[in-house]
Amino acid sequence: RCGGRDQGLNRFELLEQTIGFLELTGNAYWFIAGDARGRPAQIWTLRPDRVTIVPDKEKFIKGYVYEIETTTVVFDADEVVHLKLFNPLNDWYGLSAIEALAMAAETDLSESTWNKNFFSVGNAKPQGALAYAEHFDDDSWTKMKHDVATEHGGTKRRLMMIRGAGAGGVQWLNMAVTQKDMEFMAGRQFNKEEIYAILAPGLVQAIDKN
Repeated sequence: RCGGRDQGLNRFELLEQTIGFLELTGNAYWFIAGDARGRPAQIWTLRPDRVTIVPDKEKFIKGYVYEIETTTVVFDADEVVHLKLFNPLNDWYGLSAIEALAMAAETDLSESTWNKNFFSVGNAKPQGALAYAEHFDDDSWTKMKHDVATEHGGTKRRLMMIRGAGAGGVQWLNMAVTQKDMEFMAGRQFNKEEIYAILAPGLVQAIDKN
């Protein structure tokens, strides 16, 4: 039987949670609940982020500690089945592919966020500065900055303005690397292929347009 009244898991849900925990964290824990005679009667899944393994010099694992908010439950080693993926750096906890790909995933997420902000927050206007040759008085300068911000700025775009630049007329100084110069699309494609290579080997070749 899978789970108790609180969990109410069927066989599919038990397997789904187990595989999900393994893929996401590299660890899955089953608490084997016994009946009145001490025989295994139910399987309860334990959230990996709430489980702490208690090592033992002789038995290797002394038990498991399960923490839910302010409640702590201690299980004996034979009450819990620990399923884990290979981890070359730890004898007790498994390592998921997602953890190994954390840097690539975070990089791609940051690039996606930057791209969203570029078009939504900045209205697709590049970062830069307006450089004026003349040195305006403070009152005129304050009004000019206000006019530029209200008439030509994005929703949260901050446009730098420089007075007394010493060059003729008004110049535009680009202060940000363009998407093309950053090879933005190539970078996101590389992140995607790196993730696919670990989670789904061969997928990149299968969906390649060539």
